[in-house]
Amino acid sequence: MPDEKRARGEGTVRDRGPEAPPGSRFEARMPGRGGKSFYGPTPEIAVDRREKYKERLRGGIPENVTKATIAEYMPFWLENTVRVNVRPATYQH
Repeated sequence: MPDEKRARGEGTVRDRGPEAPPGSRFEARMPGRGGKSFYGPTPEIAVDRREKYKERLRGGIPENVTKATIAEYMPFWLENTVRVNVRPATYQH
């Protein structure tokens, strides 16, 4: 793993060692300062989790959905979930 070159902006993957908690031996970080970390038992799983997260961000899903209040999340939910799944007349009511 240390011999492989990564592309610019790809982030970091590191081995946390055998003393790491079970299932989180490898860490894949987002590029940039203070990047979010993703953990997995293998480097491939850690990187896959990071890539799925990046895909969600590109799809317009807010990063901190679990920390949003109802007032913050409701407009997003109405526009991106309800509006595309119901008839226009239902959405207007």
